[in-house]
Amino acid sequence: MSDKGTAALIRIAESLAAADTPPARSIVFAAVTGEEMGLLGTRWYITDPPVPLERTVANLNIEMIARPDPMVGPGRAWLTGFERTTMGEMLAAAGLPIDPDPRPEQNYYQRSDNIAFARQGIPAHTLSTFGEHGEYHTPDDESELADPEHMEAMAELAAAAVKVLADGDAPKWKRSEQP
Repeated sequence: MSDKGTAALIRIAESLAAADTPPARSIVFAAVTGEEMGLLGTRWYITDPPVPLERTVANLNIEMIARPDPMVGPGRAWLTGFERTTMGEMLAAAGLPIDPDPRPEQNYYQRSDNIAFARQGIPAHTLSTFGEHGEYHTPDDESELADPEHMEAMAELAAAAVKVLADGDAPKWKRSEQP
């Protein structure tokens, strides 16, 4: 996990801890690594979960939220596999600025840590604002390129999304959309 991802994860936890009411469901935070090496950290989590996977109602992976995506605009995020479960609709109905993945042909749903959870039957998606910038997966993707205001807004958006998932109905798979 990058320094930006770690900072966002901590900010999301702080936001949820500061809420007036605790979430109805437990929330597990996991900072995993090795996605590009075959989902190394996520596969370990799935084989050694702190809470049985049968009790996990959703997985929301947060990835690449340091810069706005020009296809959805500043202050907005997108959700991979939006159409596969009721999660995206739940978040949109709560007034959160979350859109379907603007680049489904890139198969980001299948290329991120969420897919391992989805294969276990857990409604799982990635929340992102990745705009396919040229520094992706290069040593040039440094913290100085992050947009702090956008990143803070996305951490707050992610915290609100987690709260919706923790307090609302469990998301469900649509049709036969489960991998």
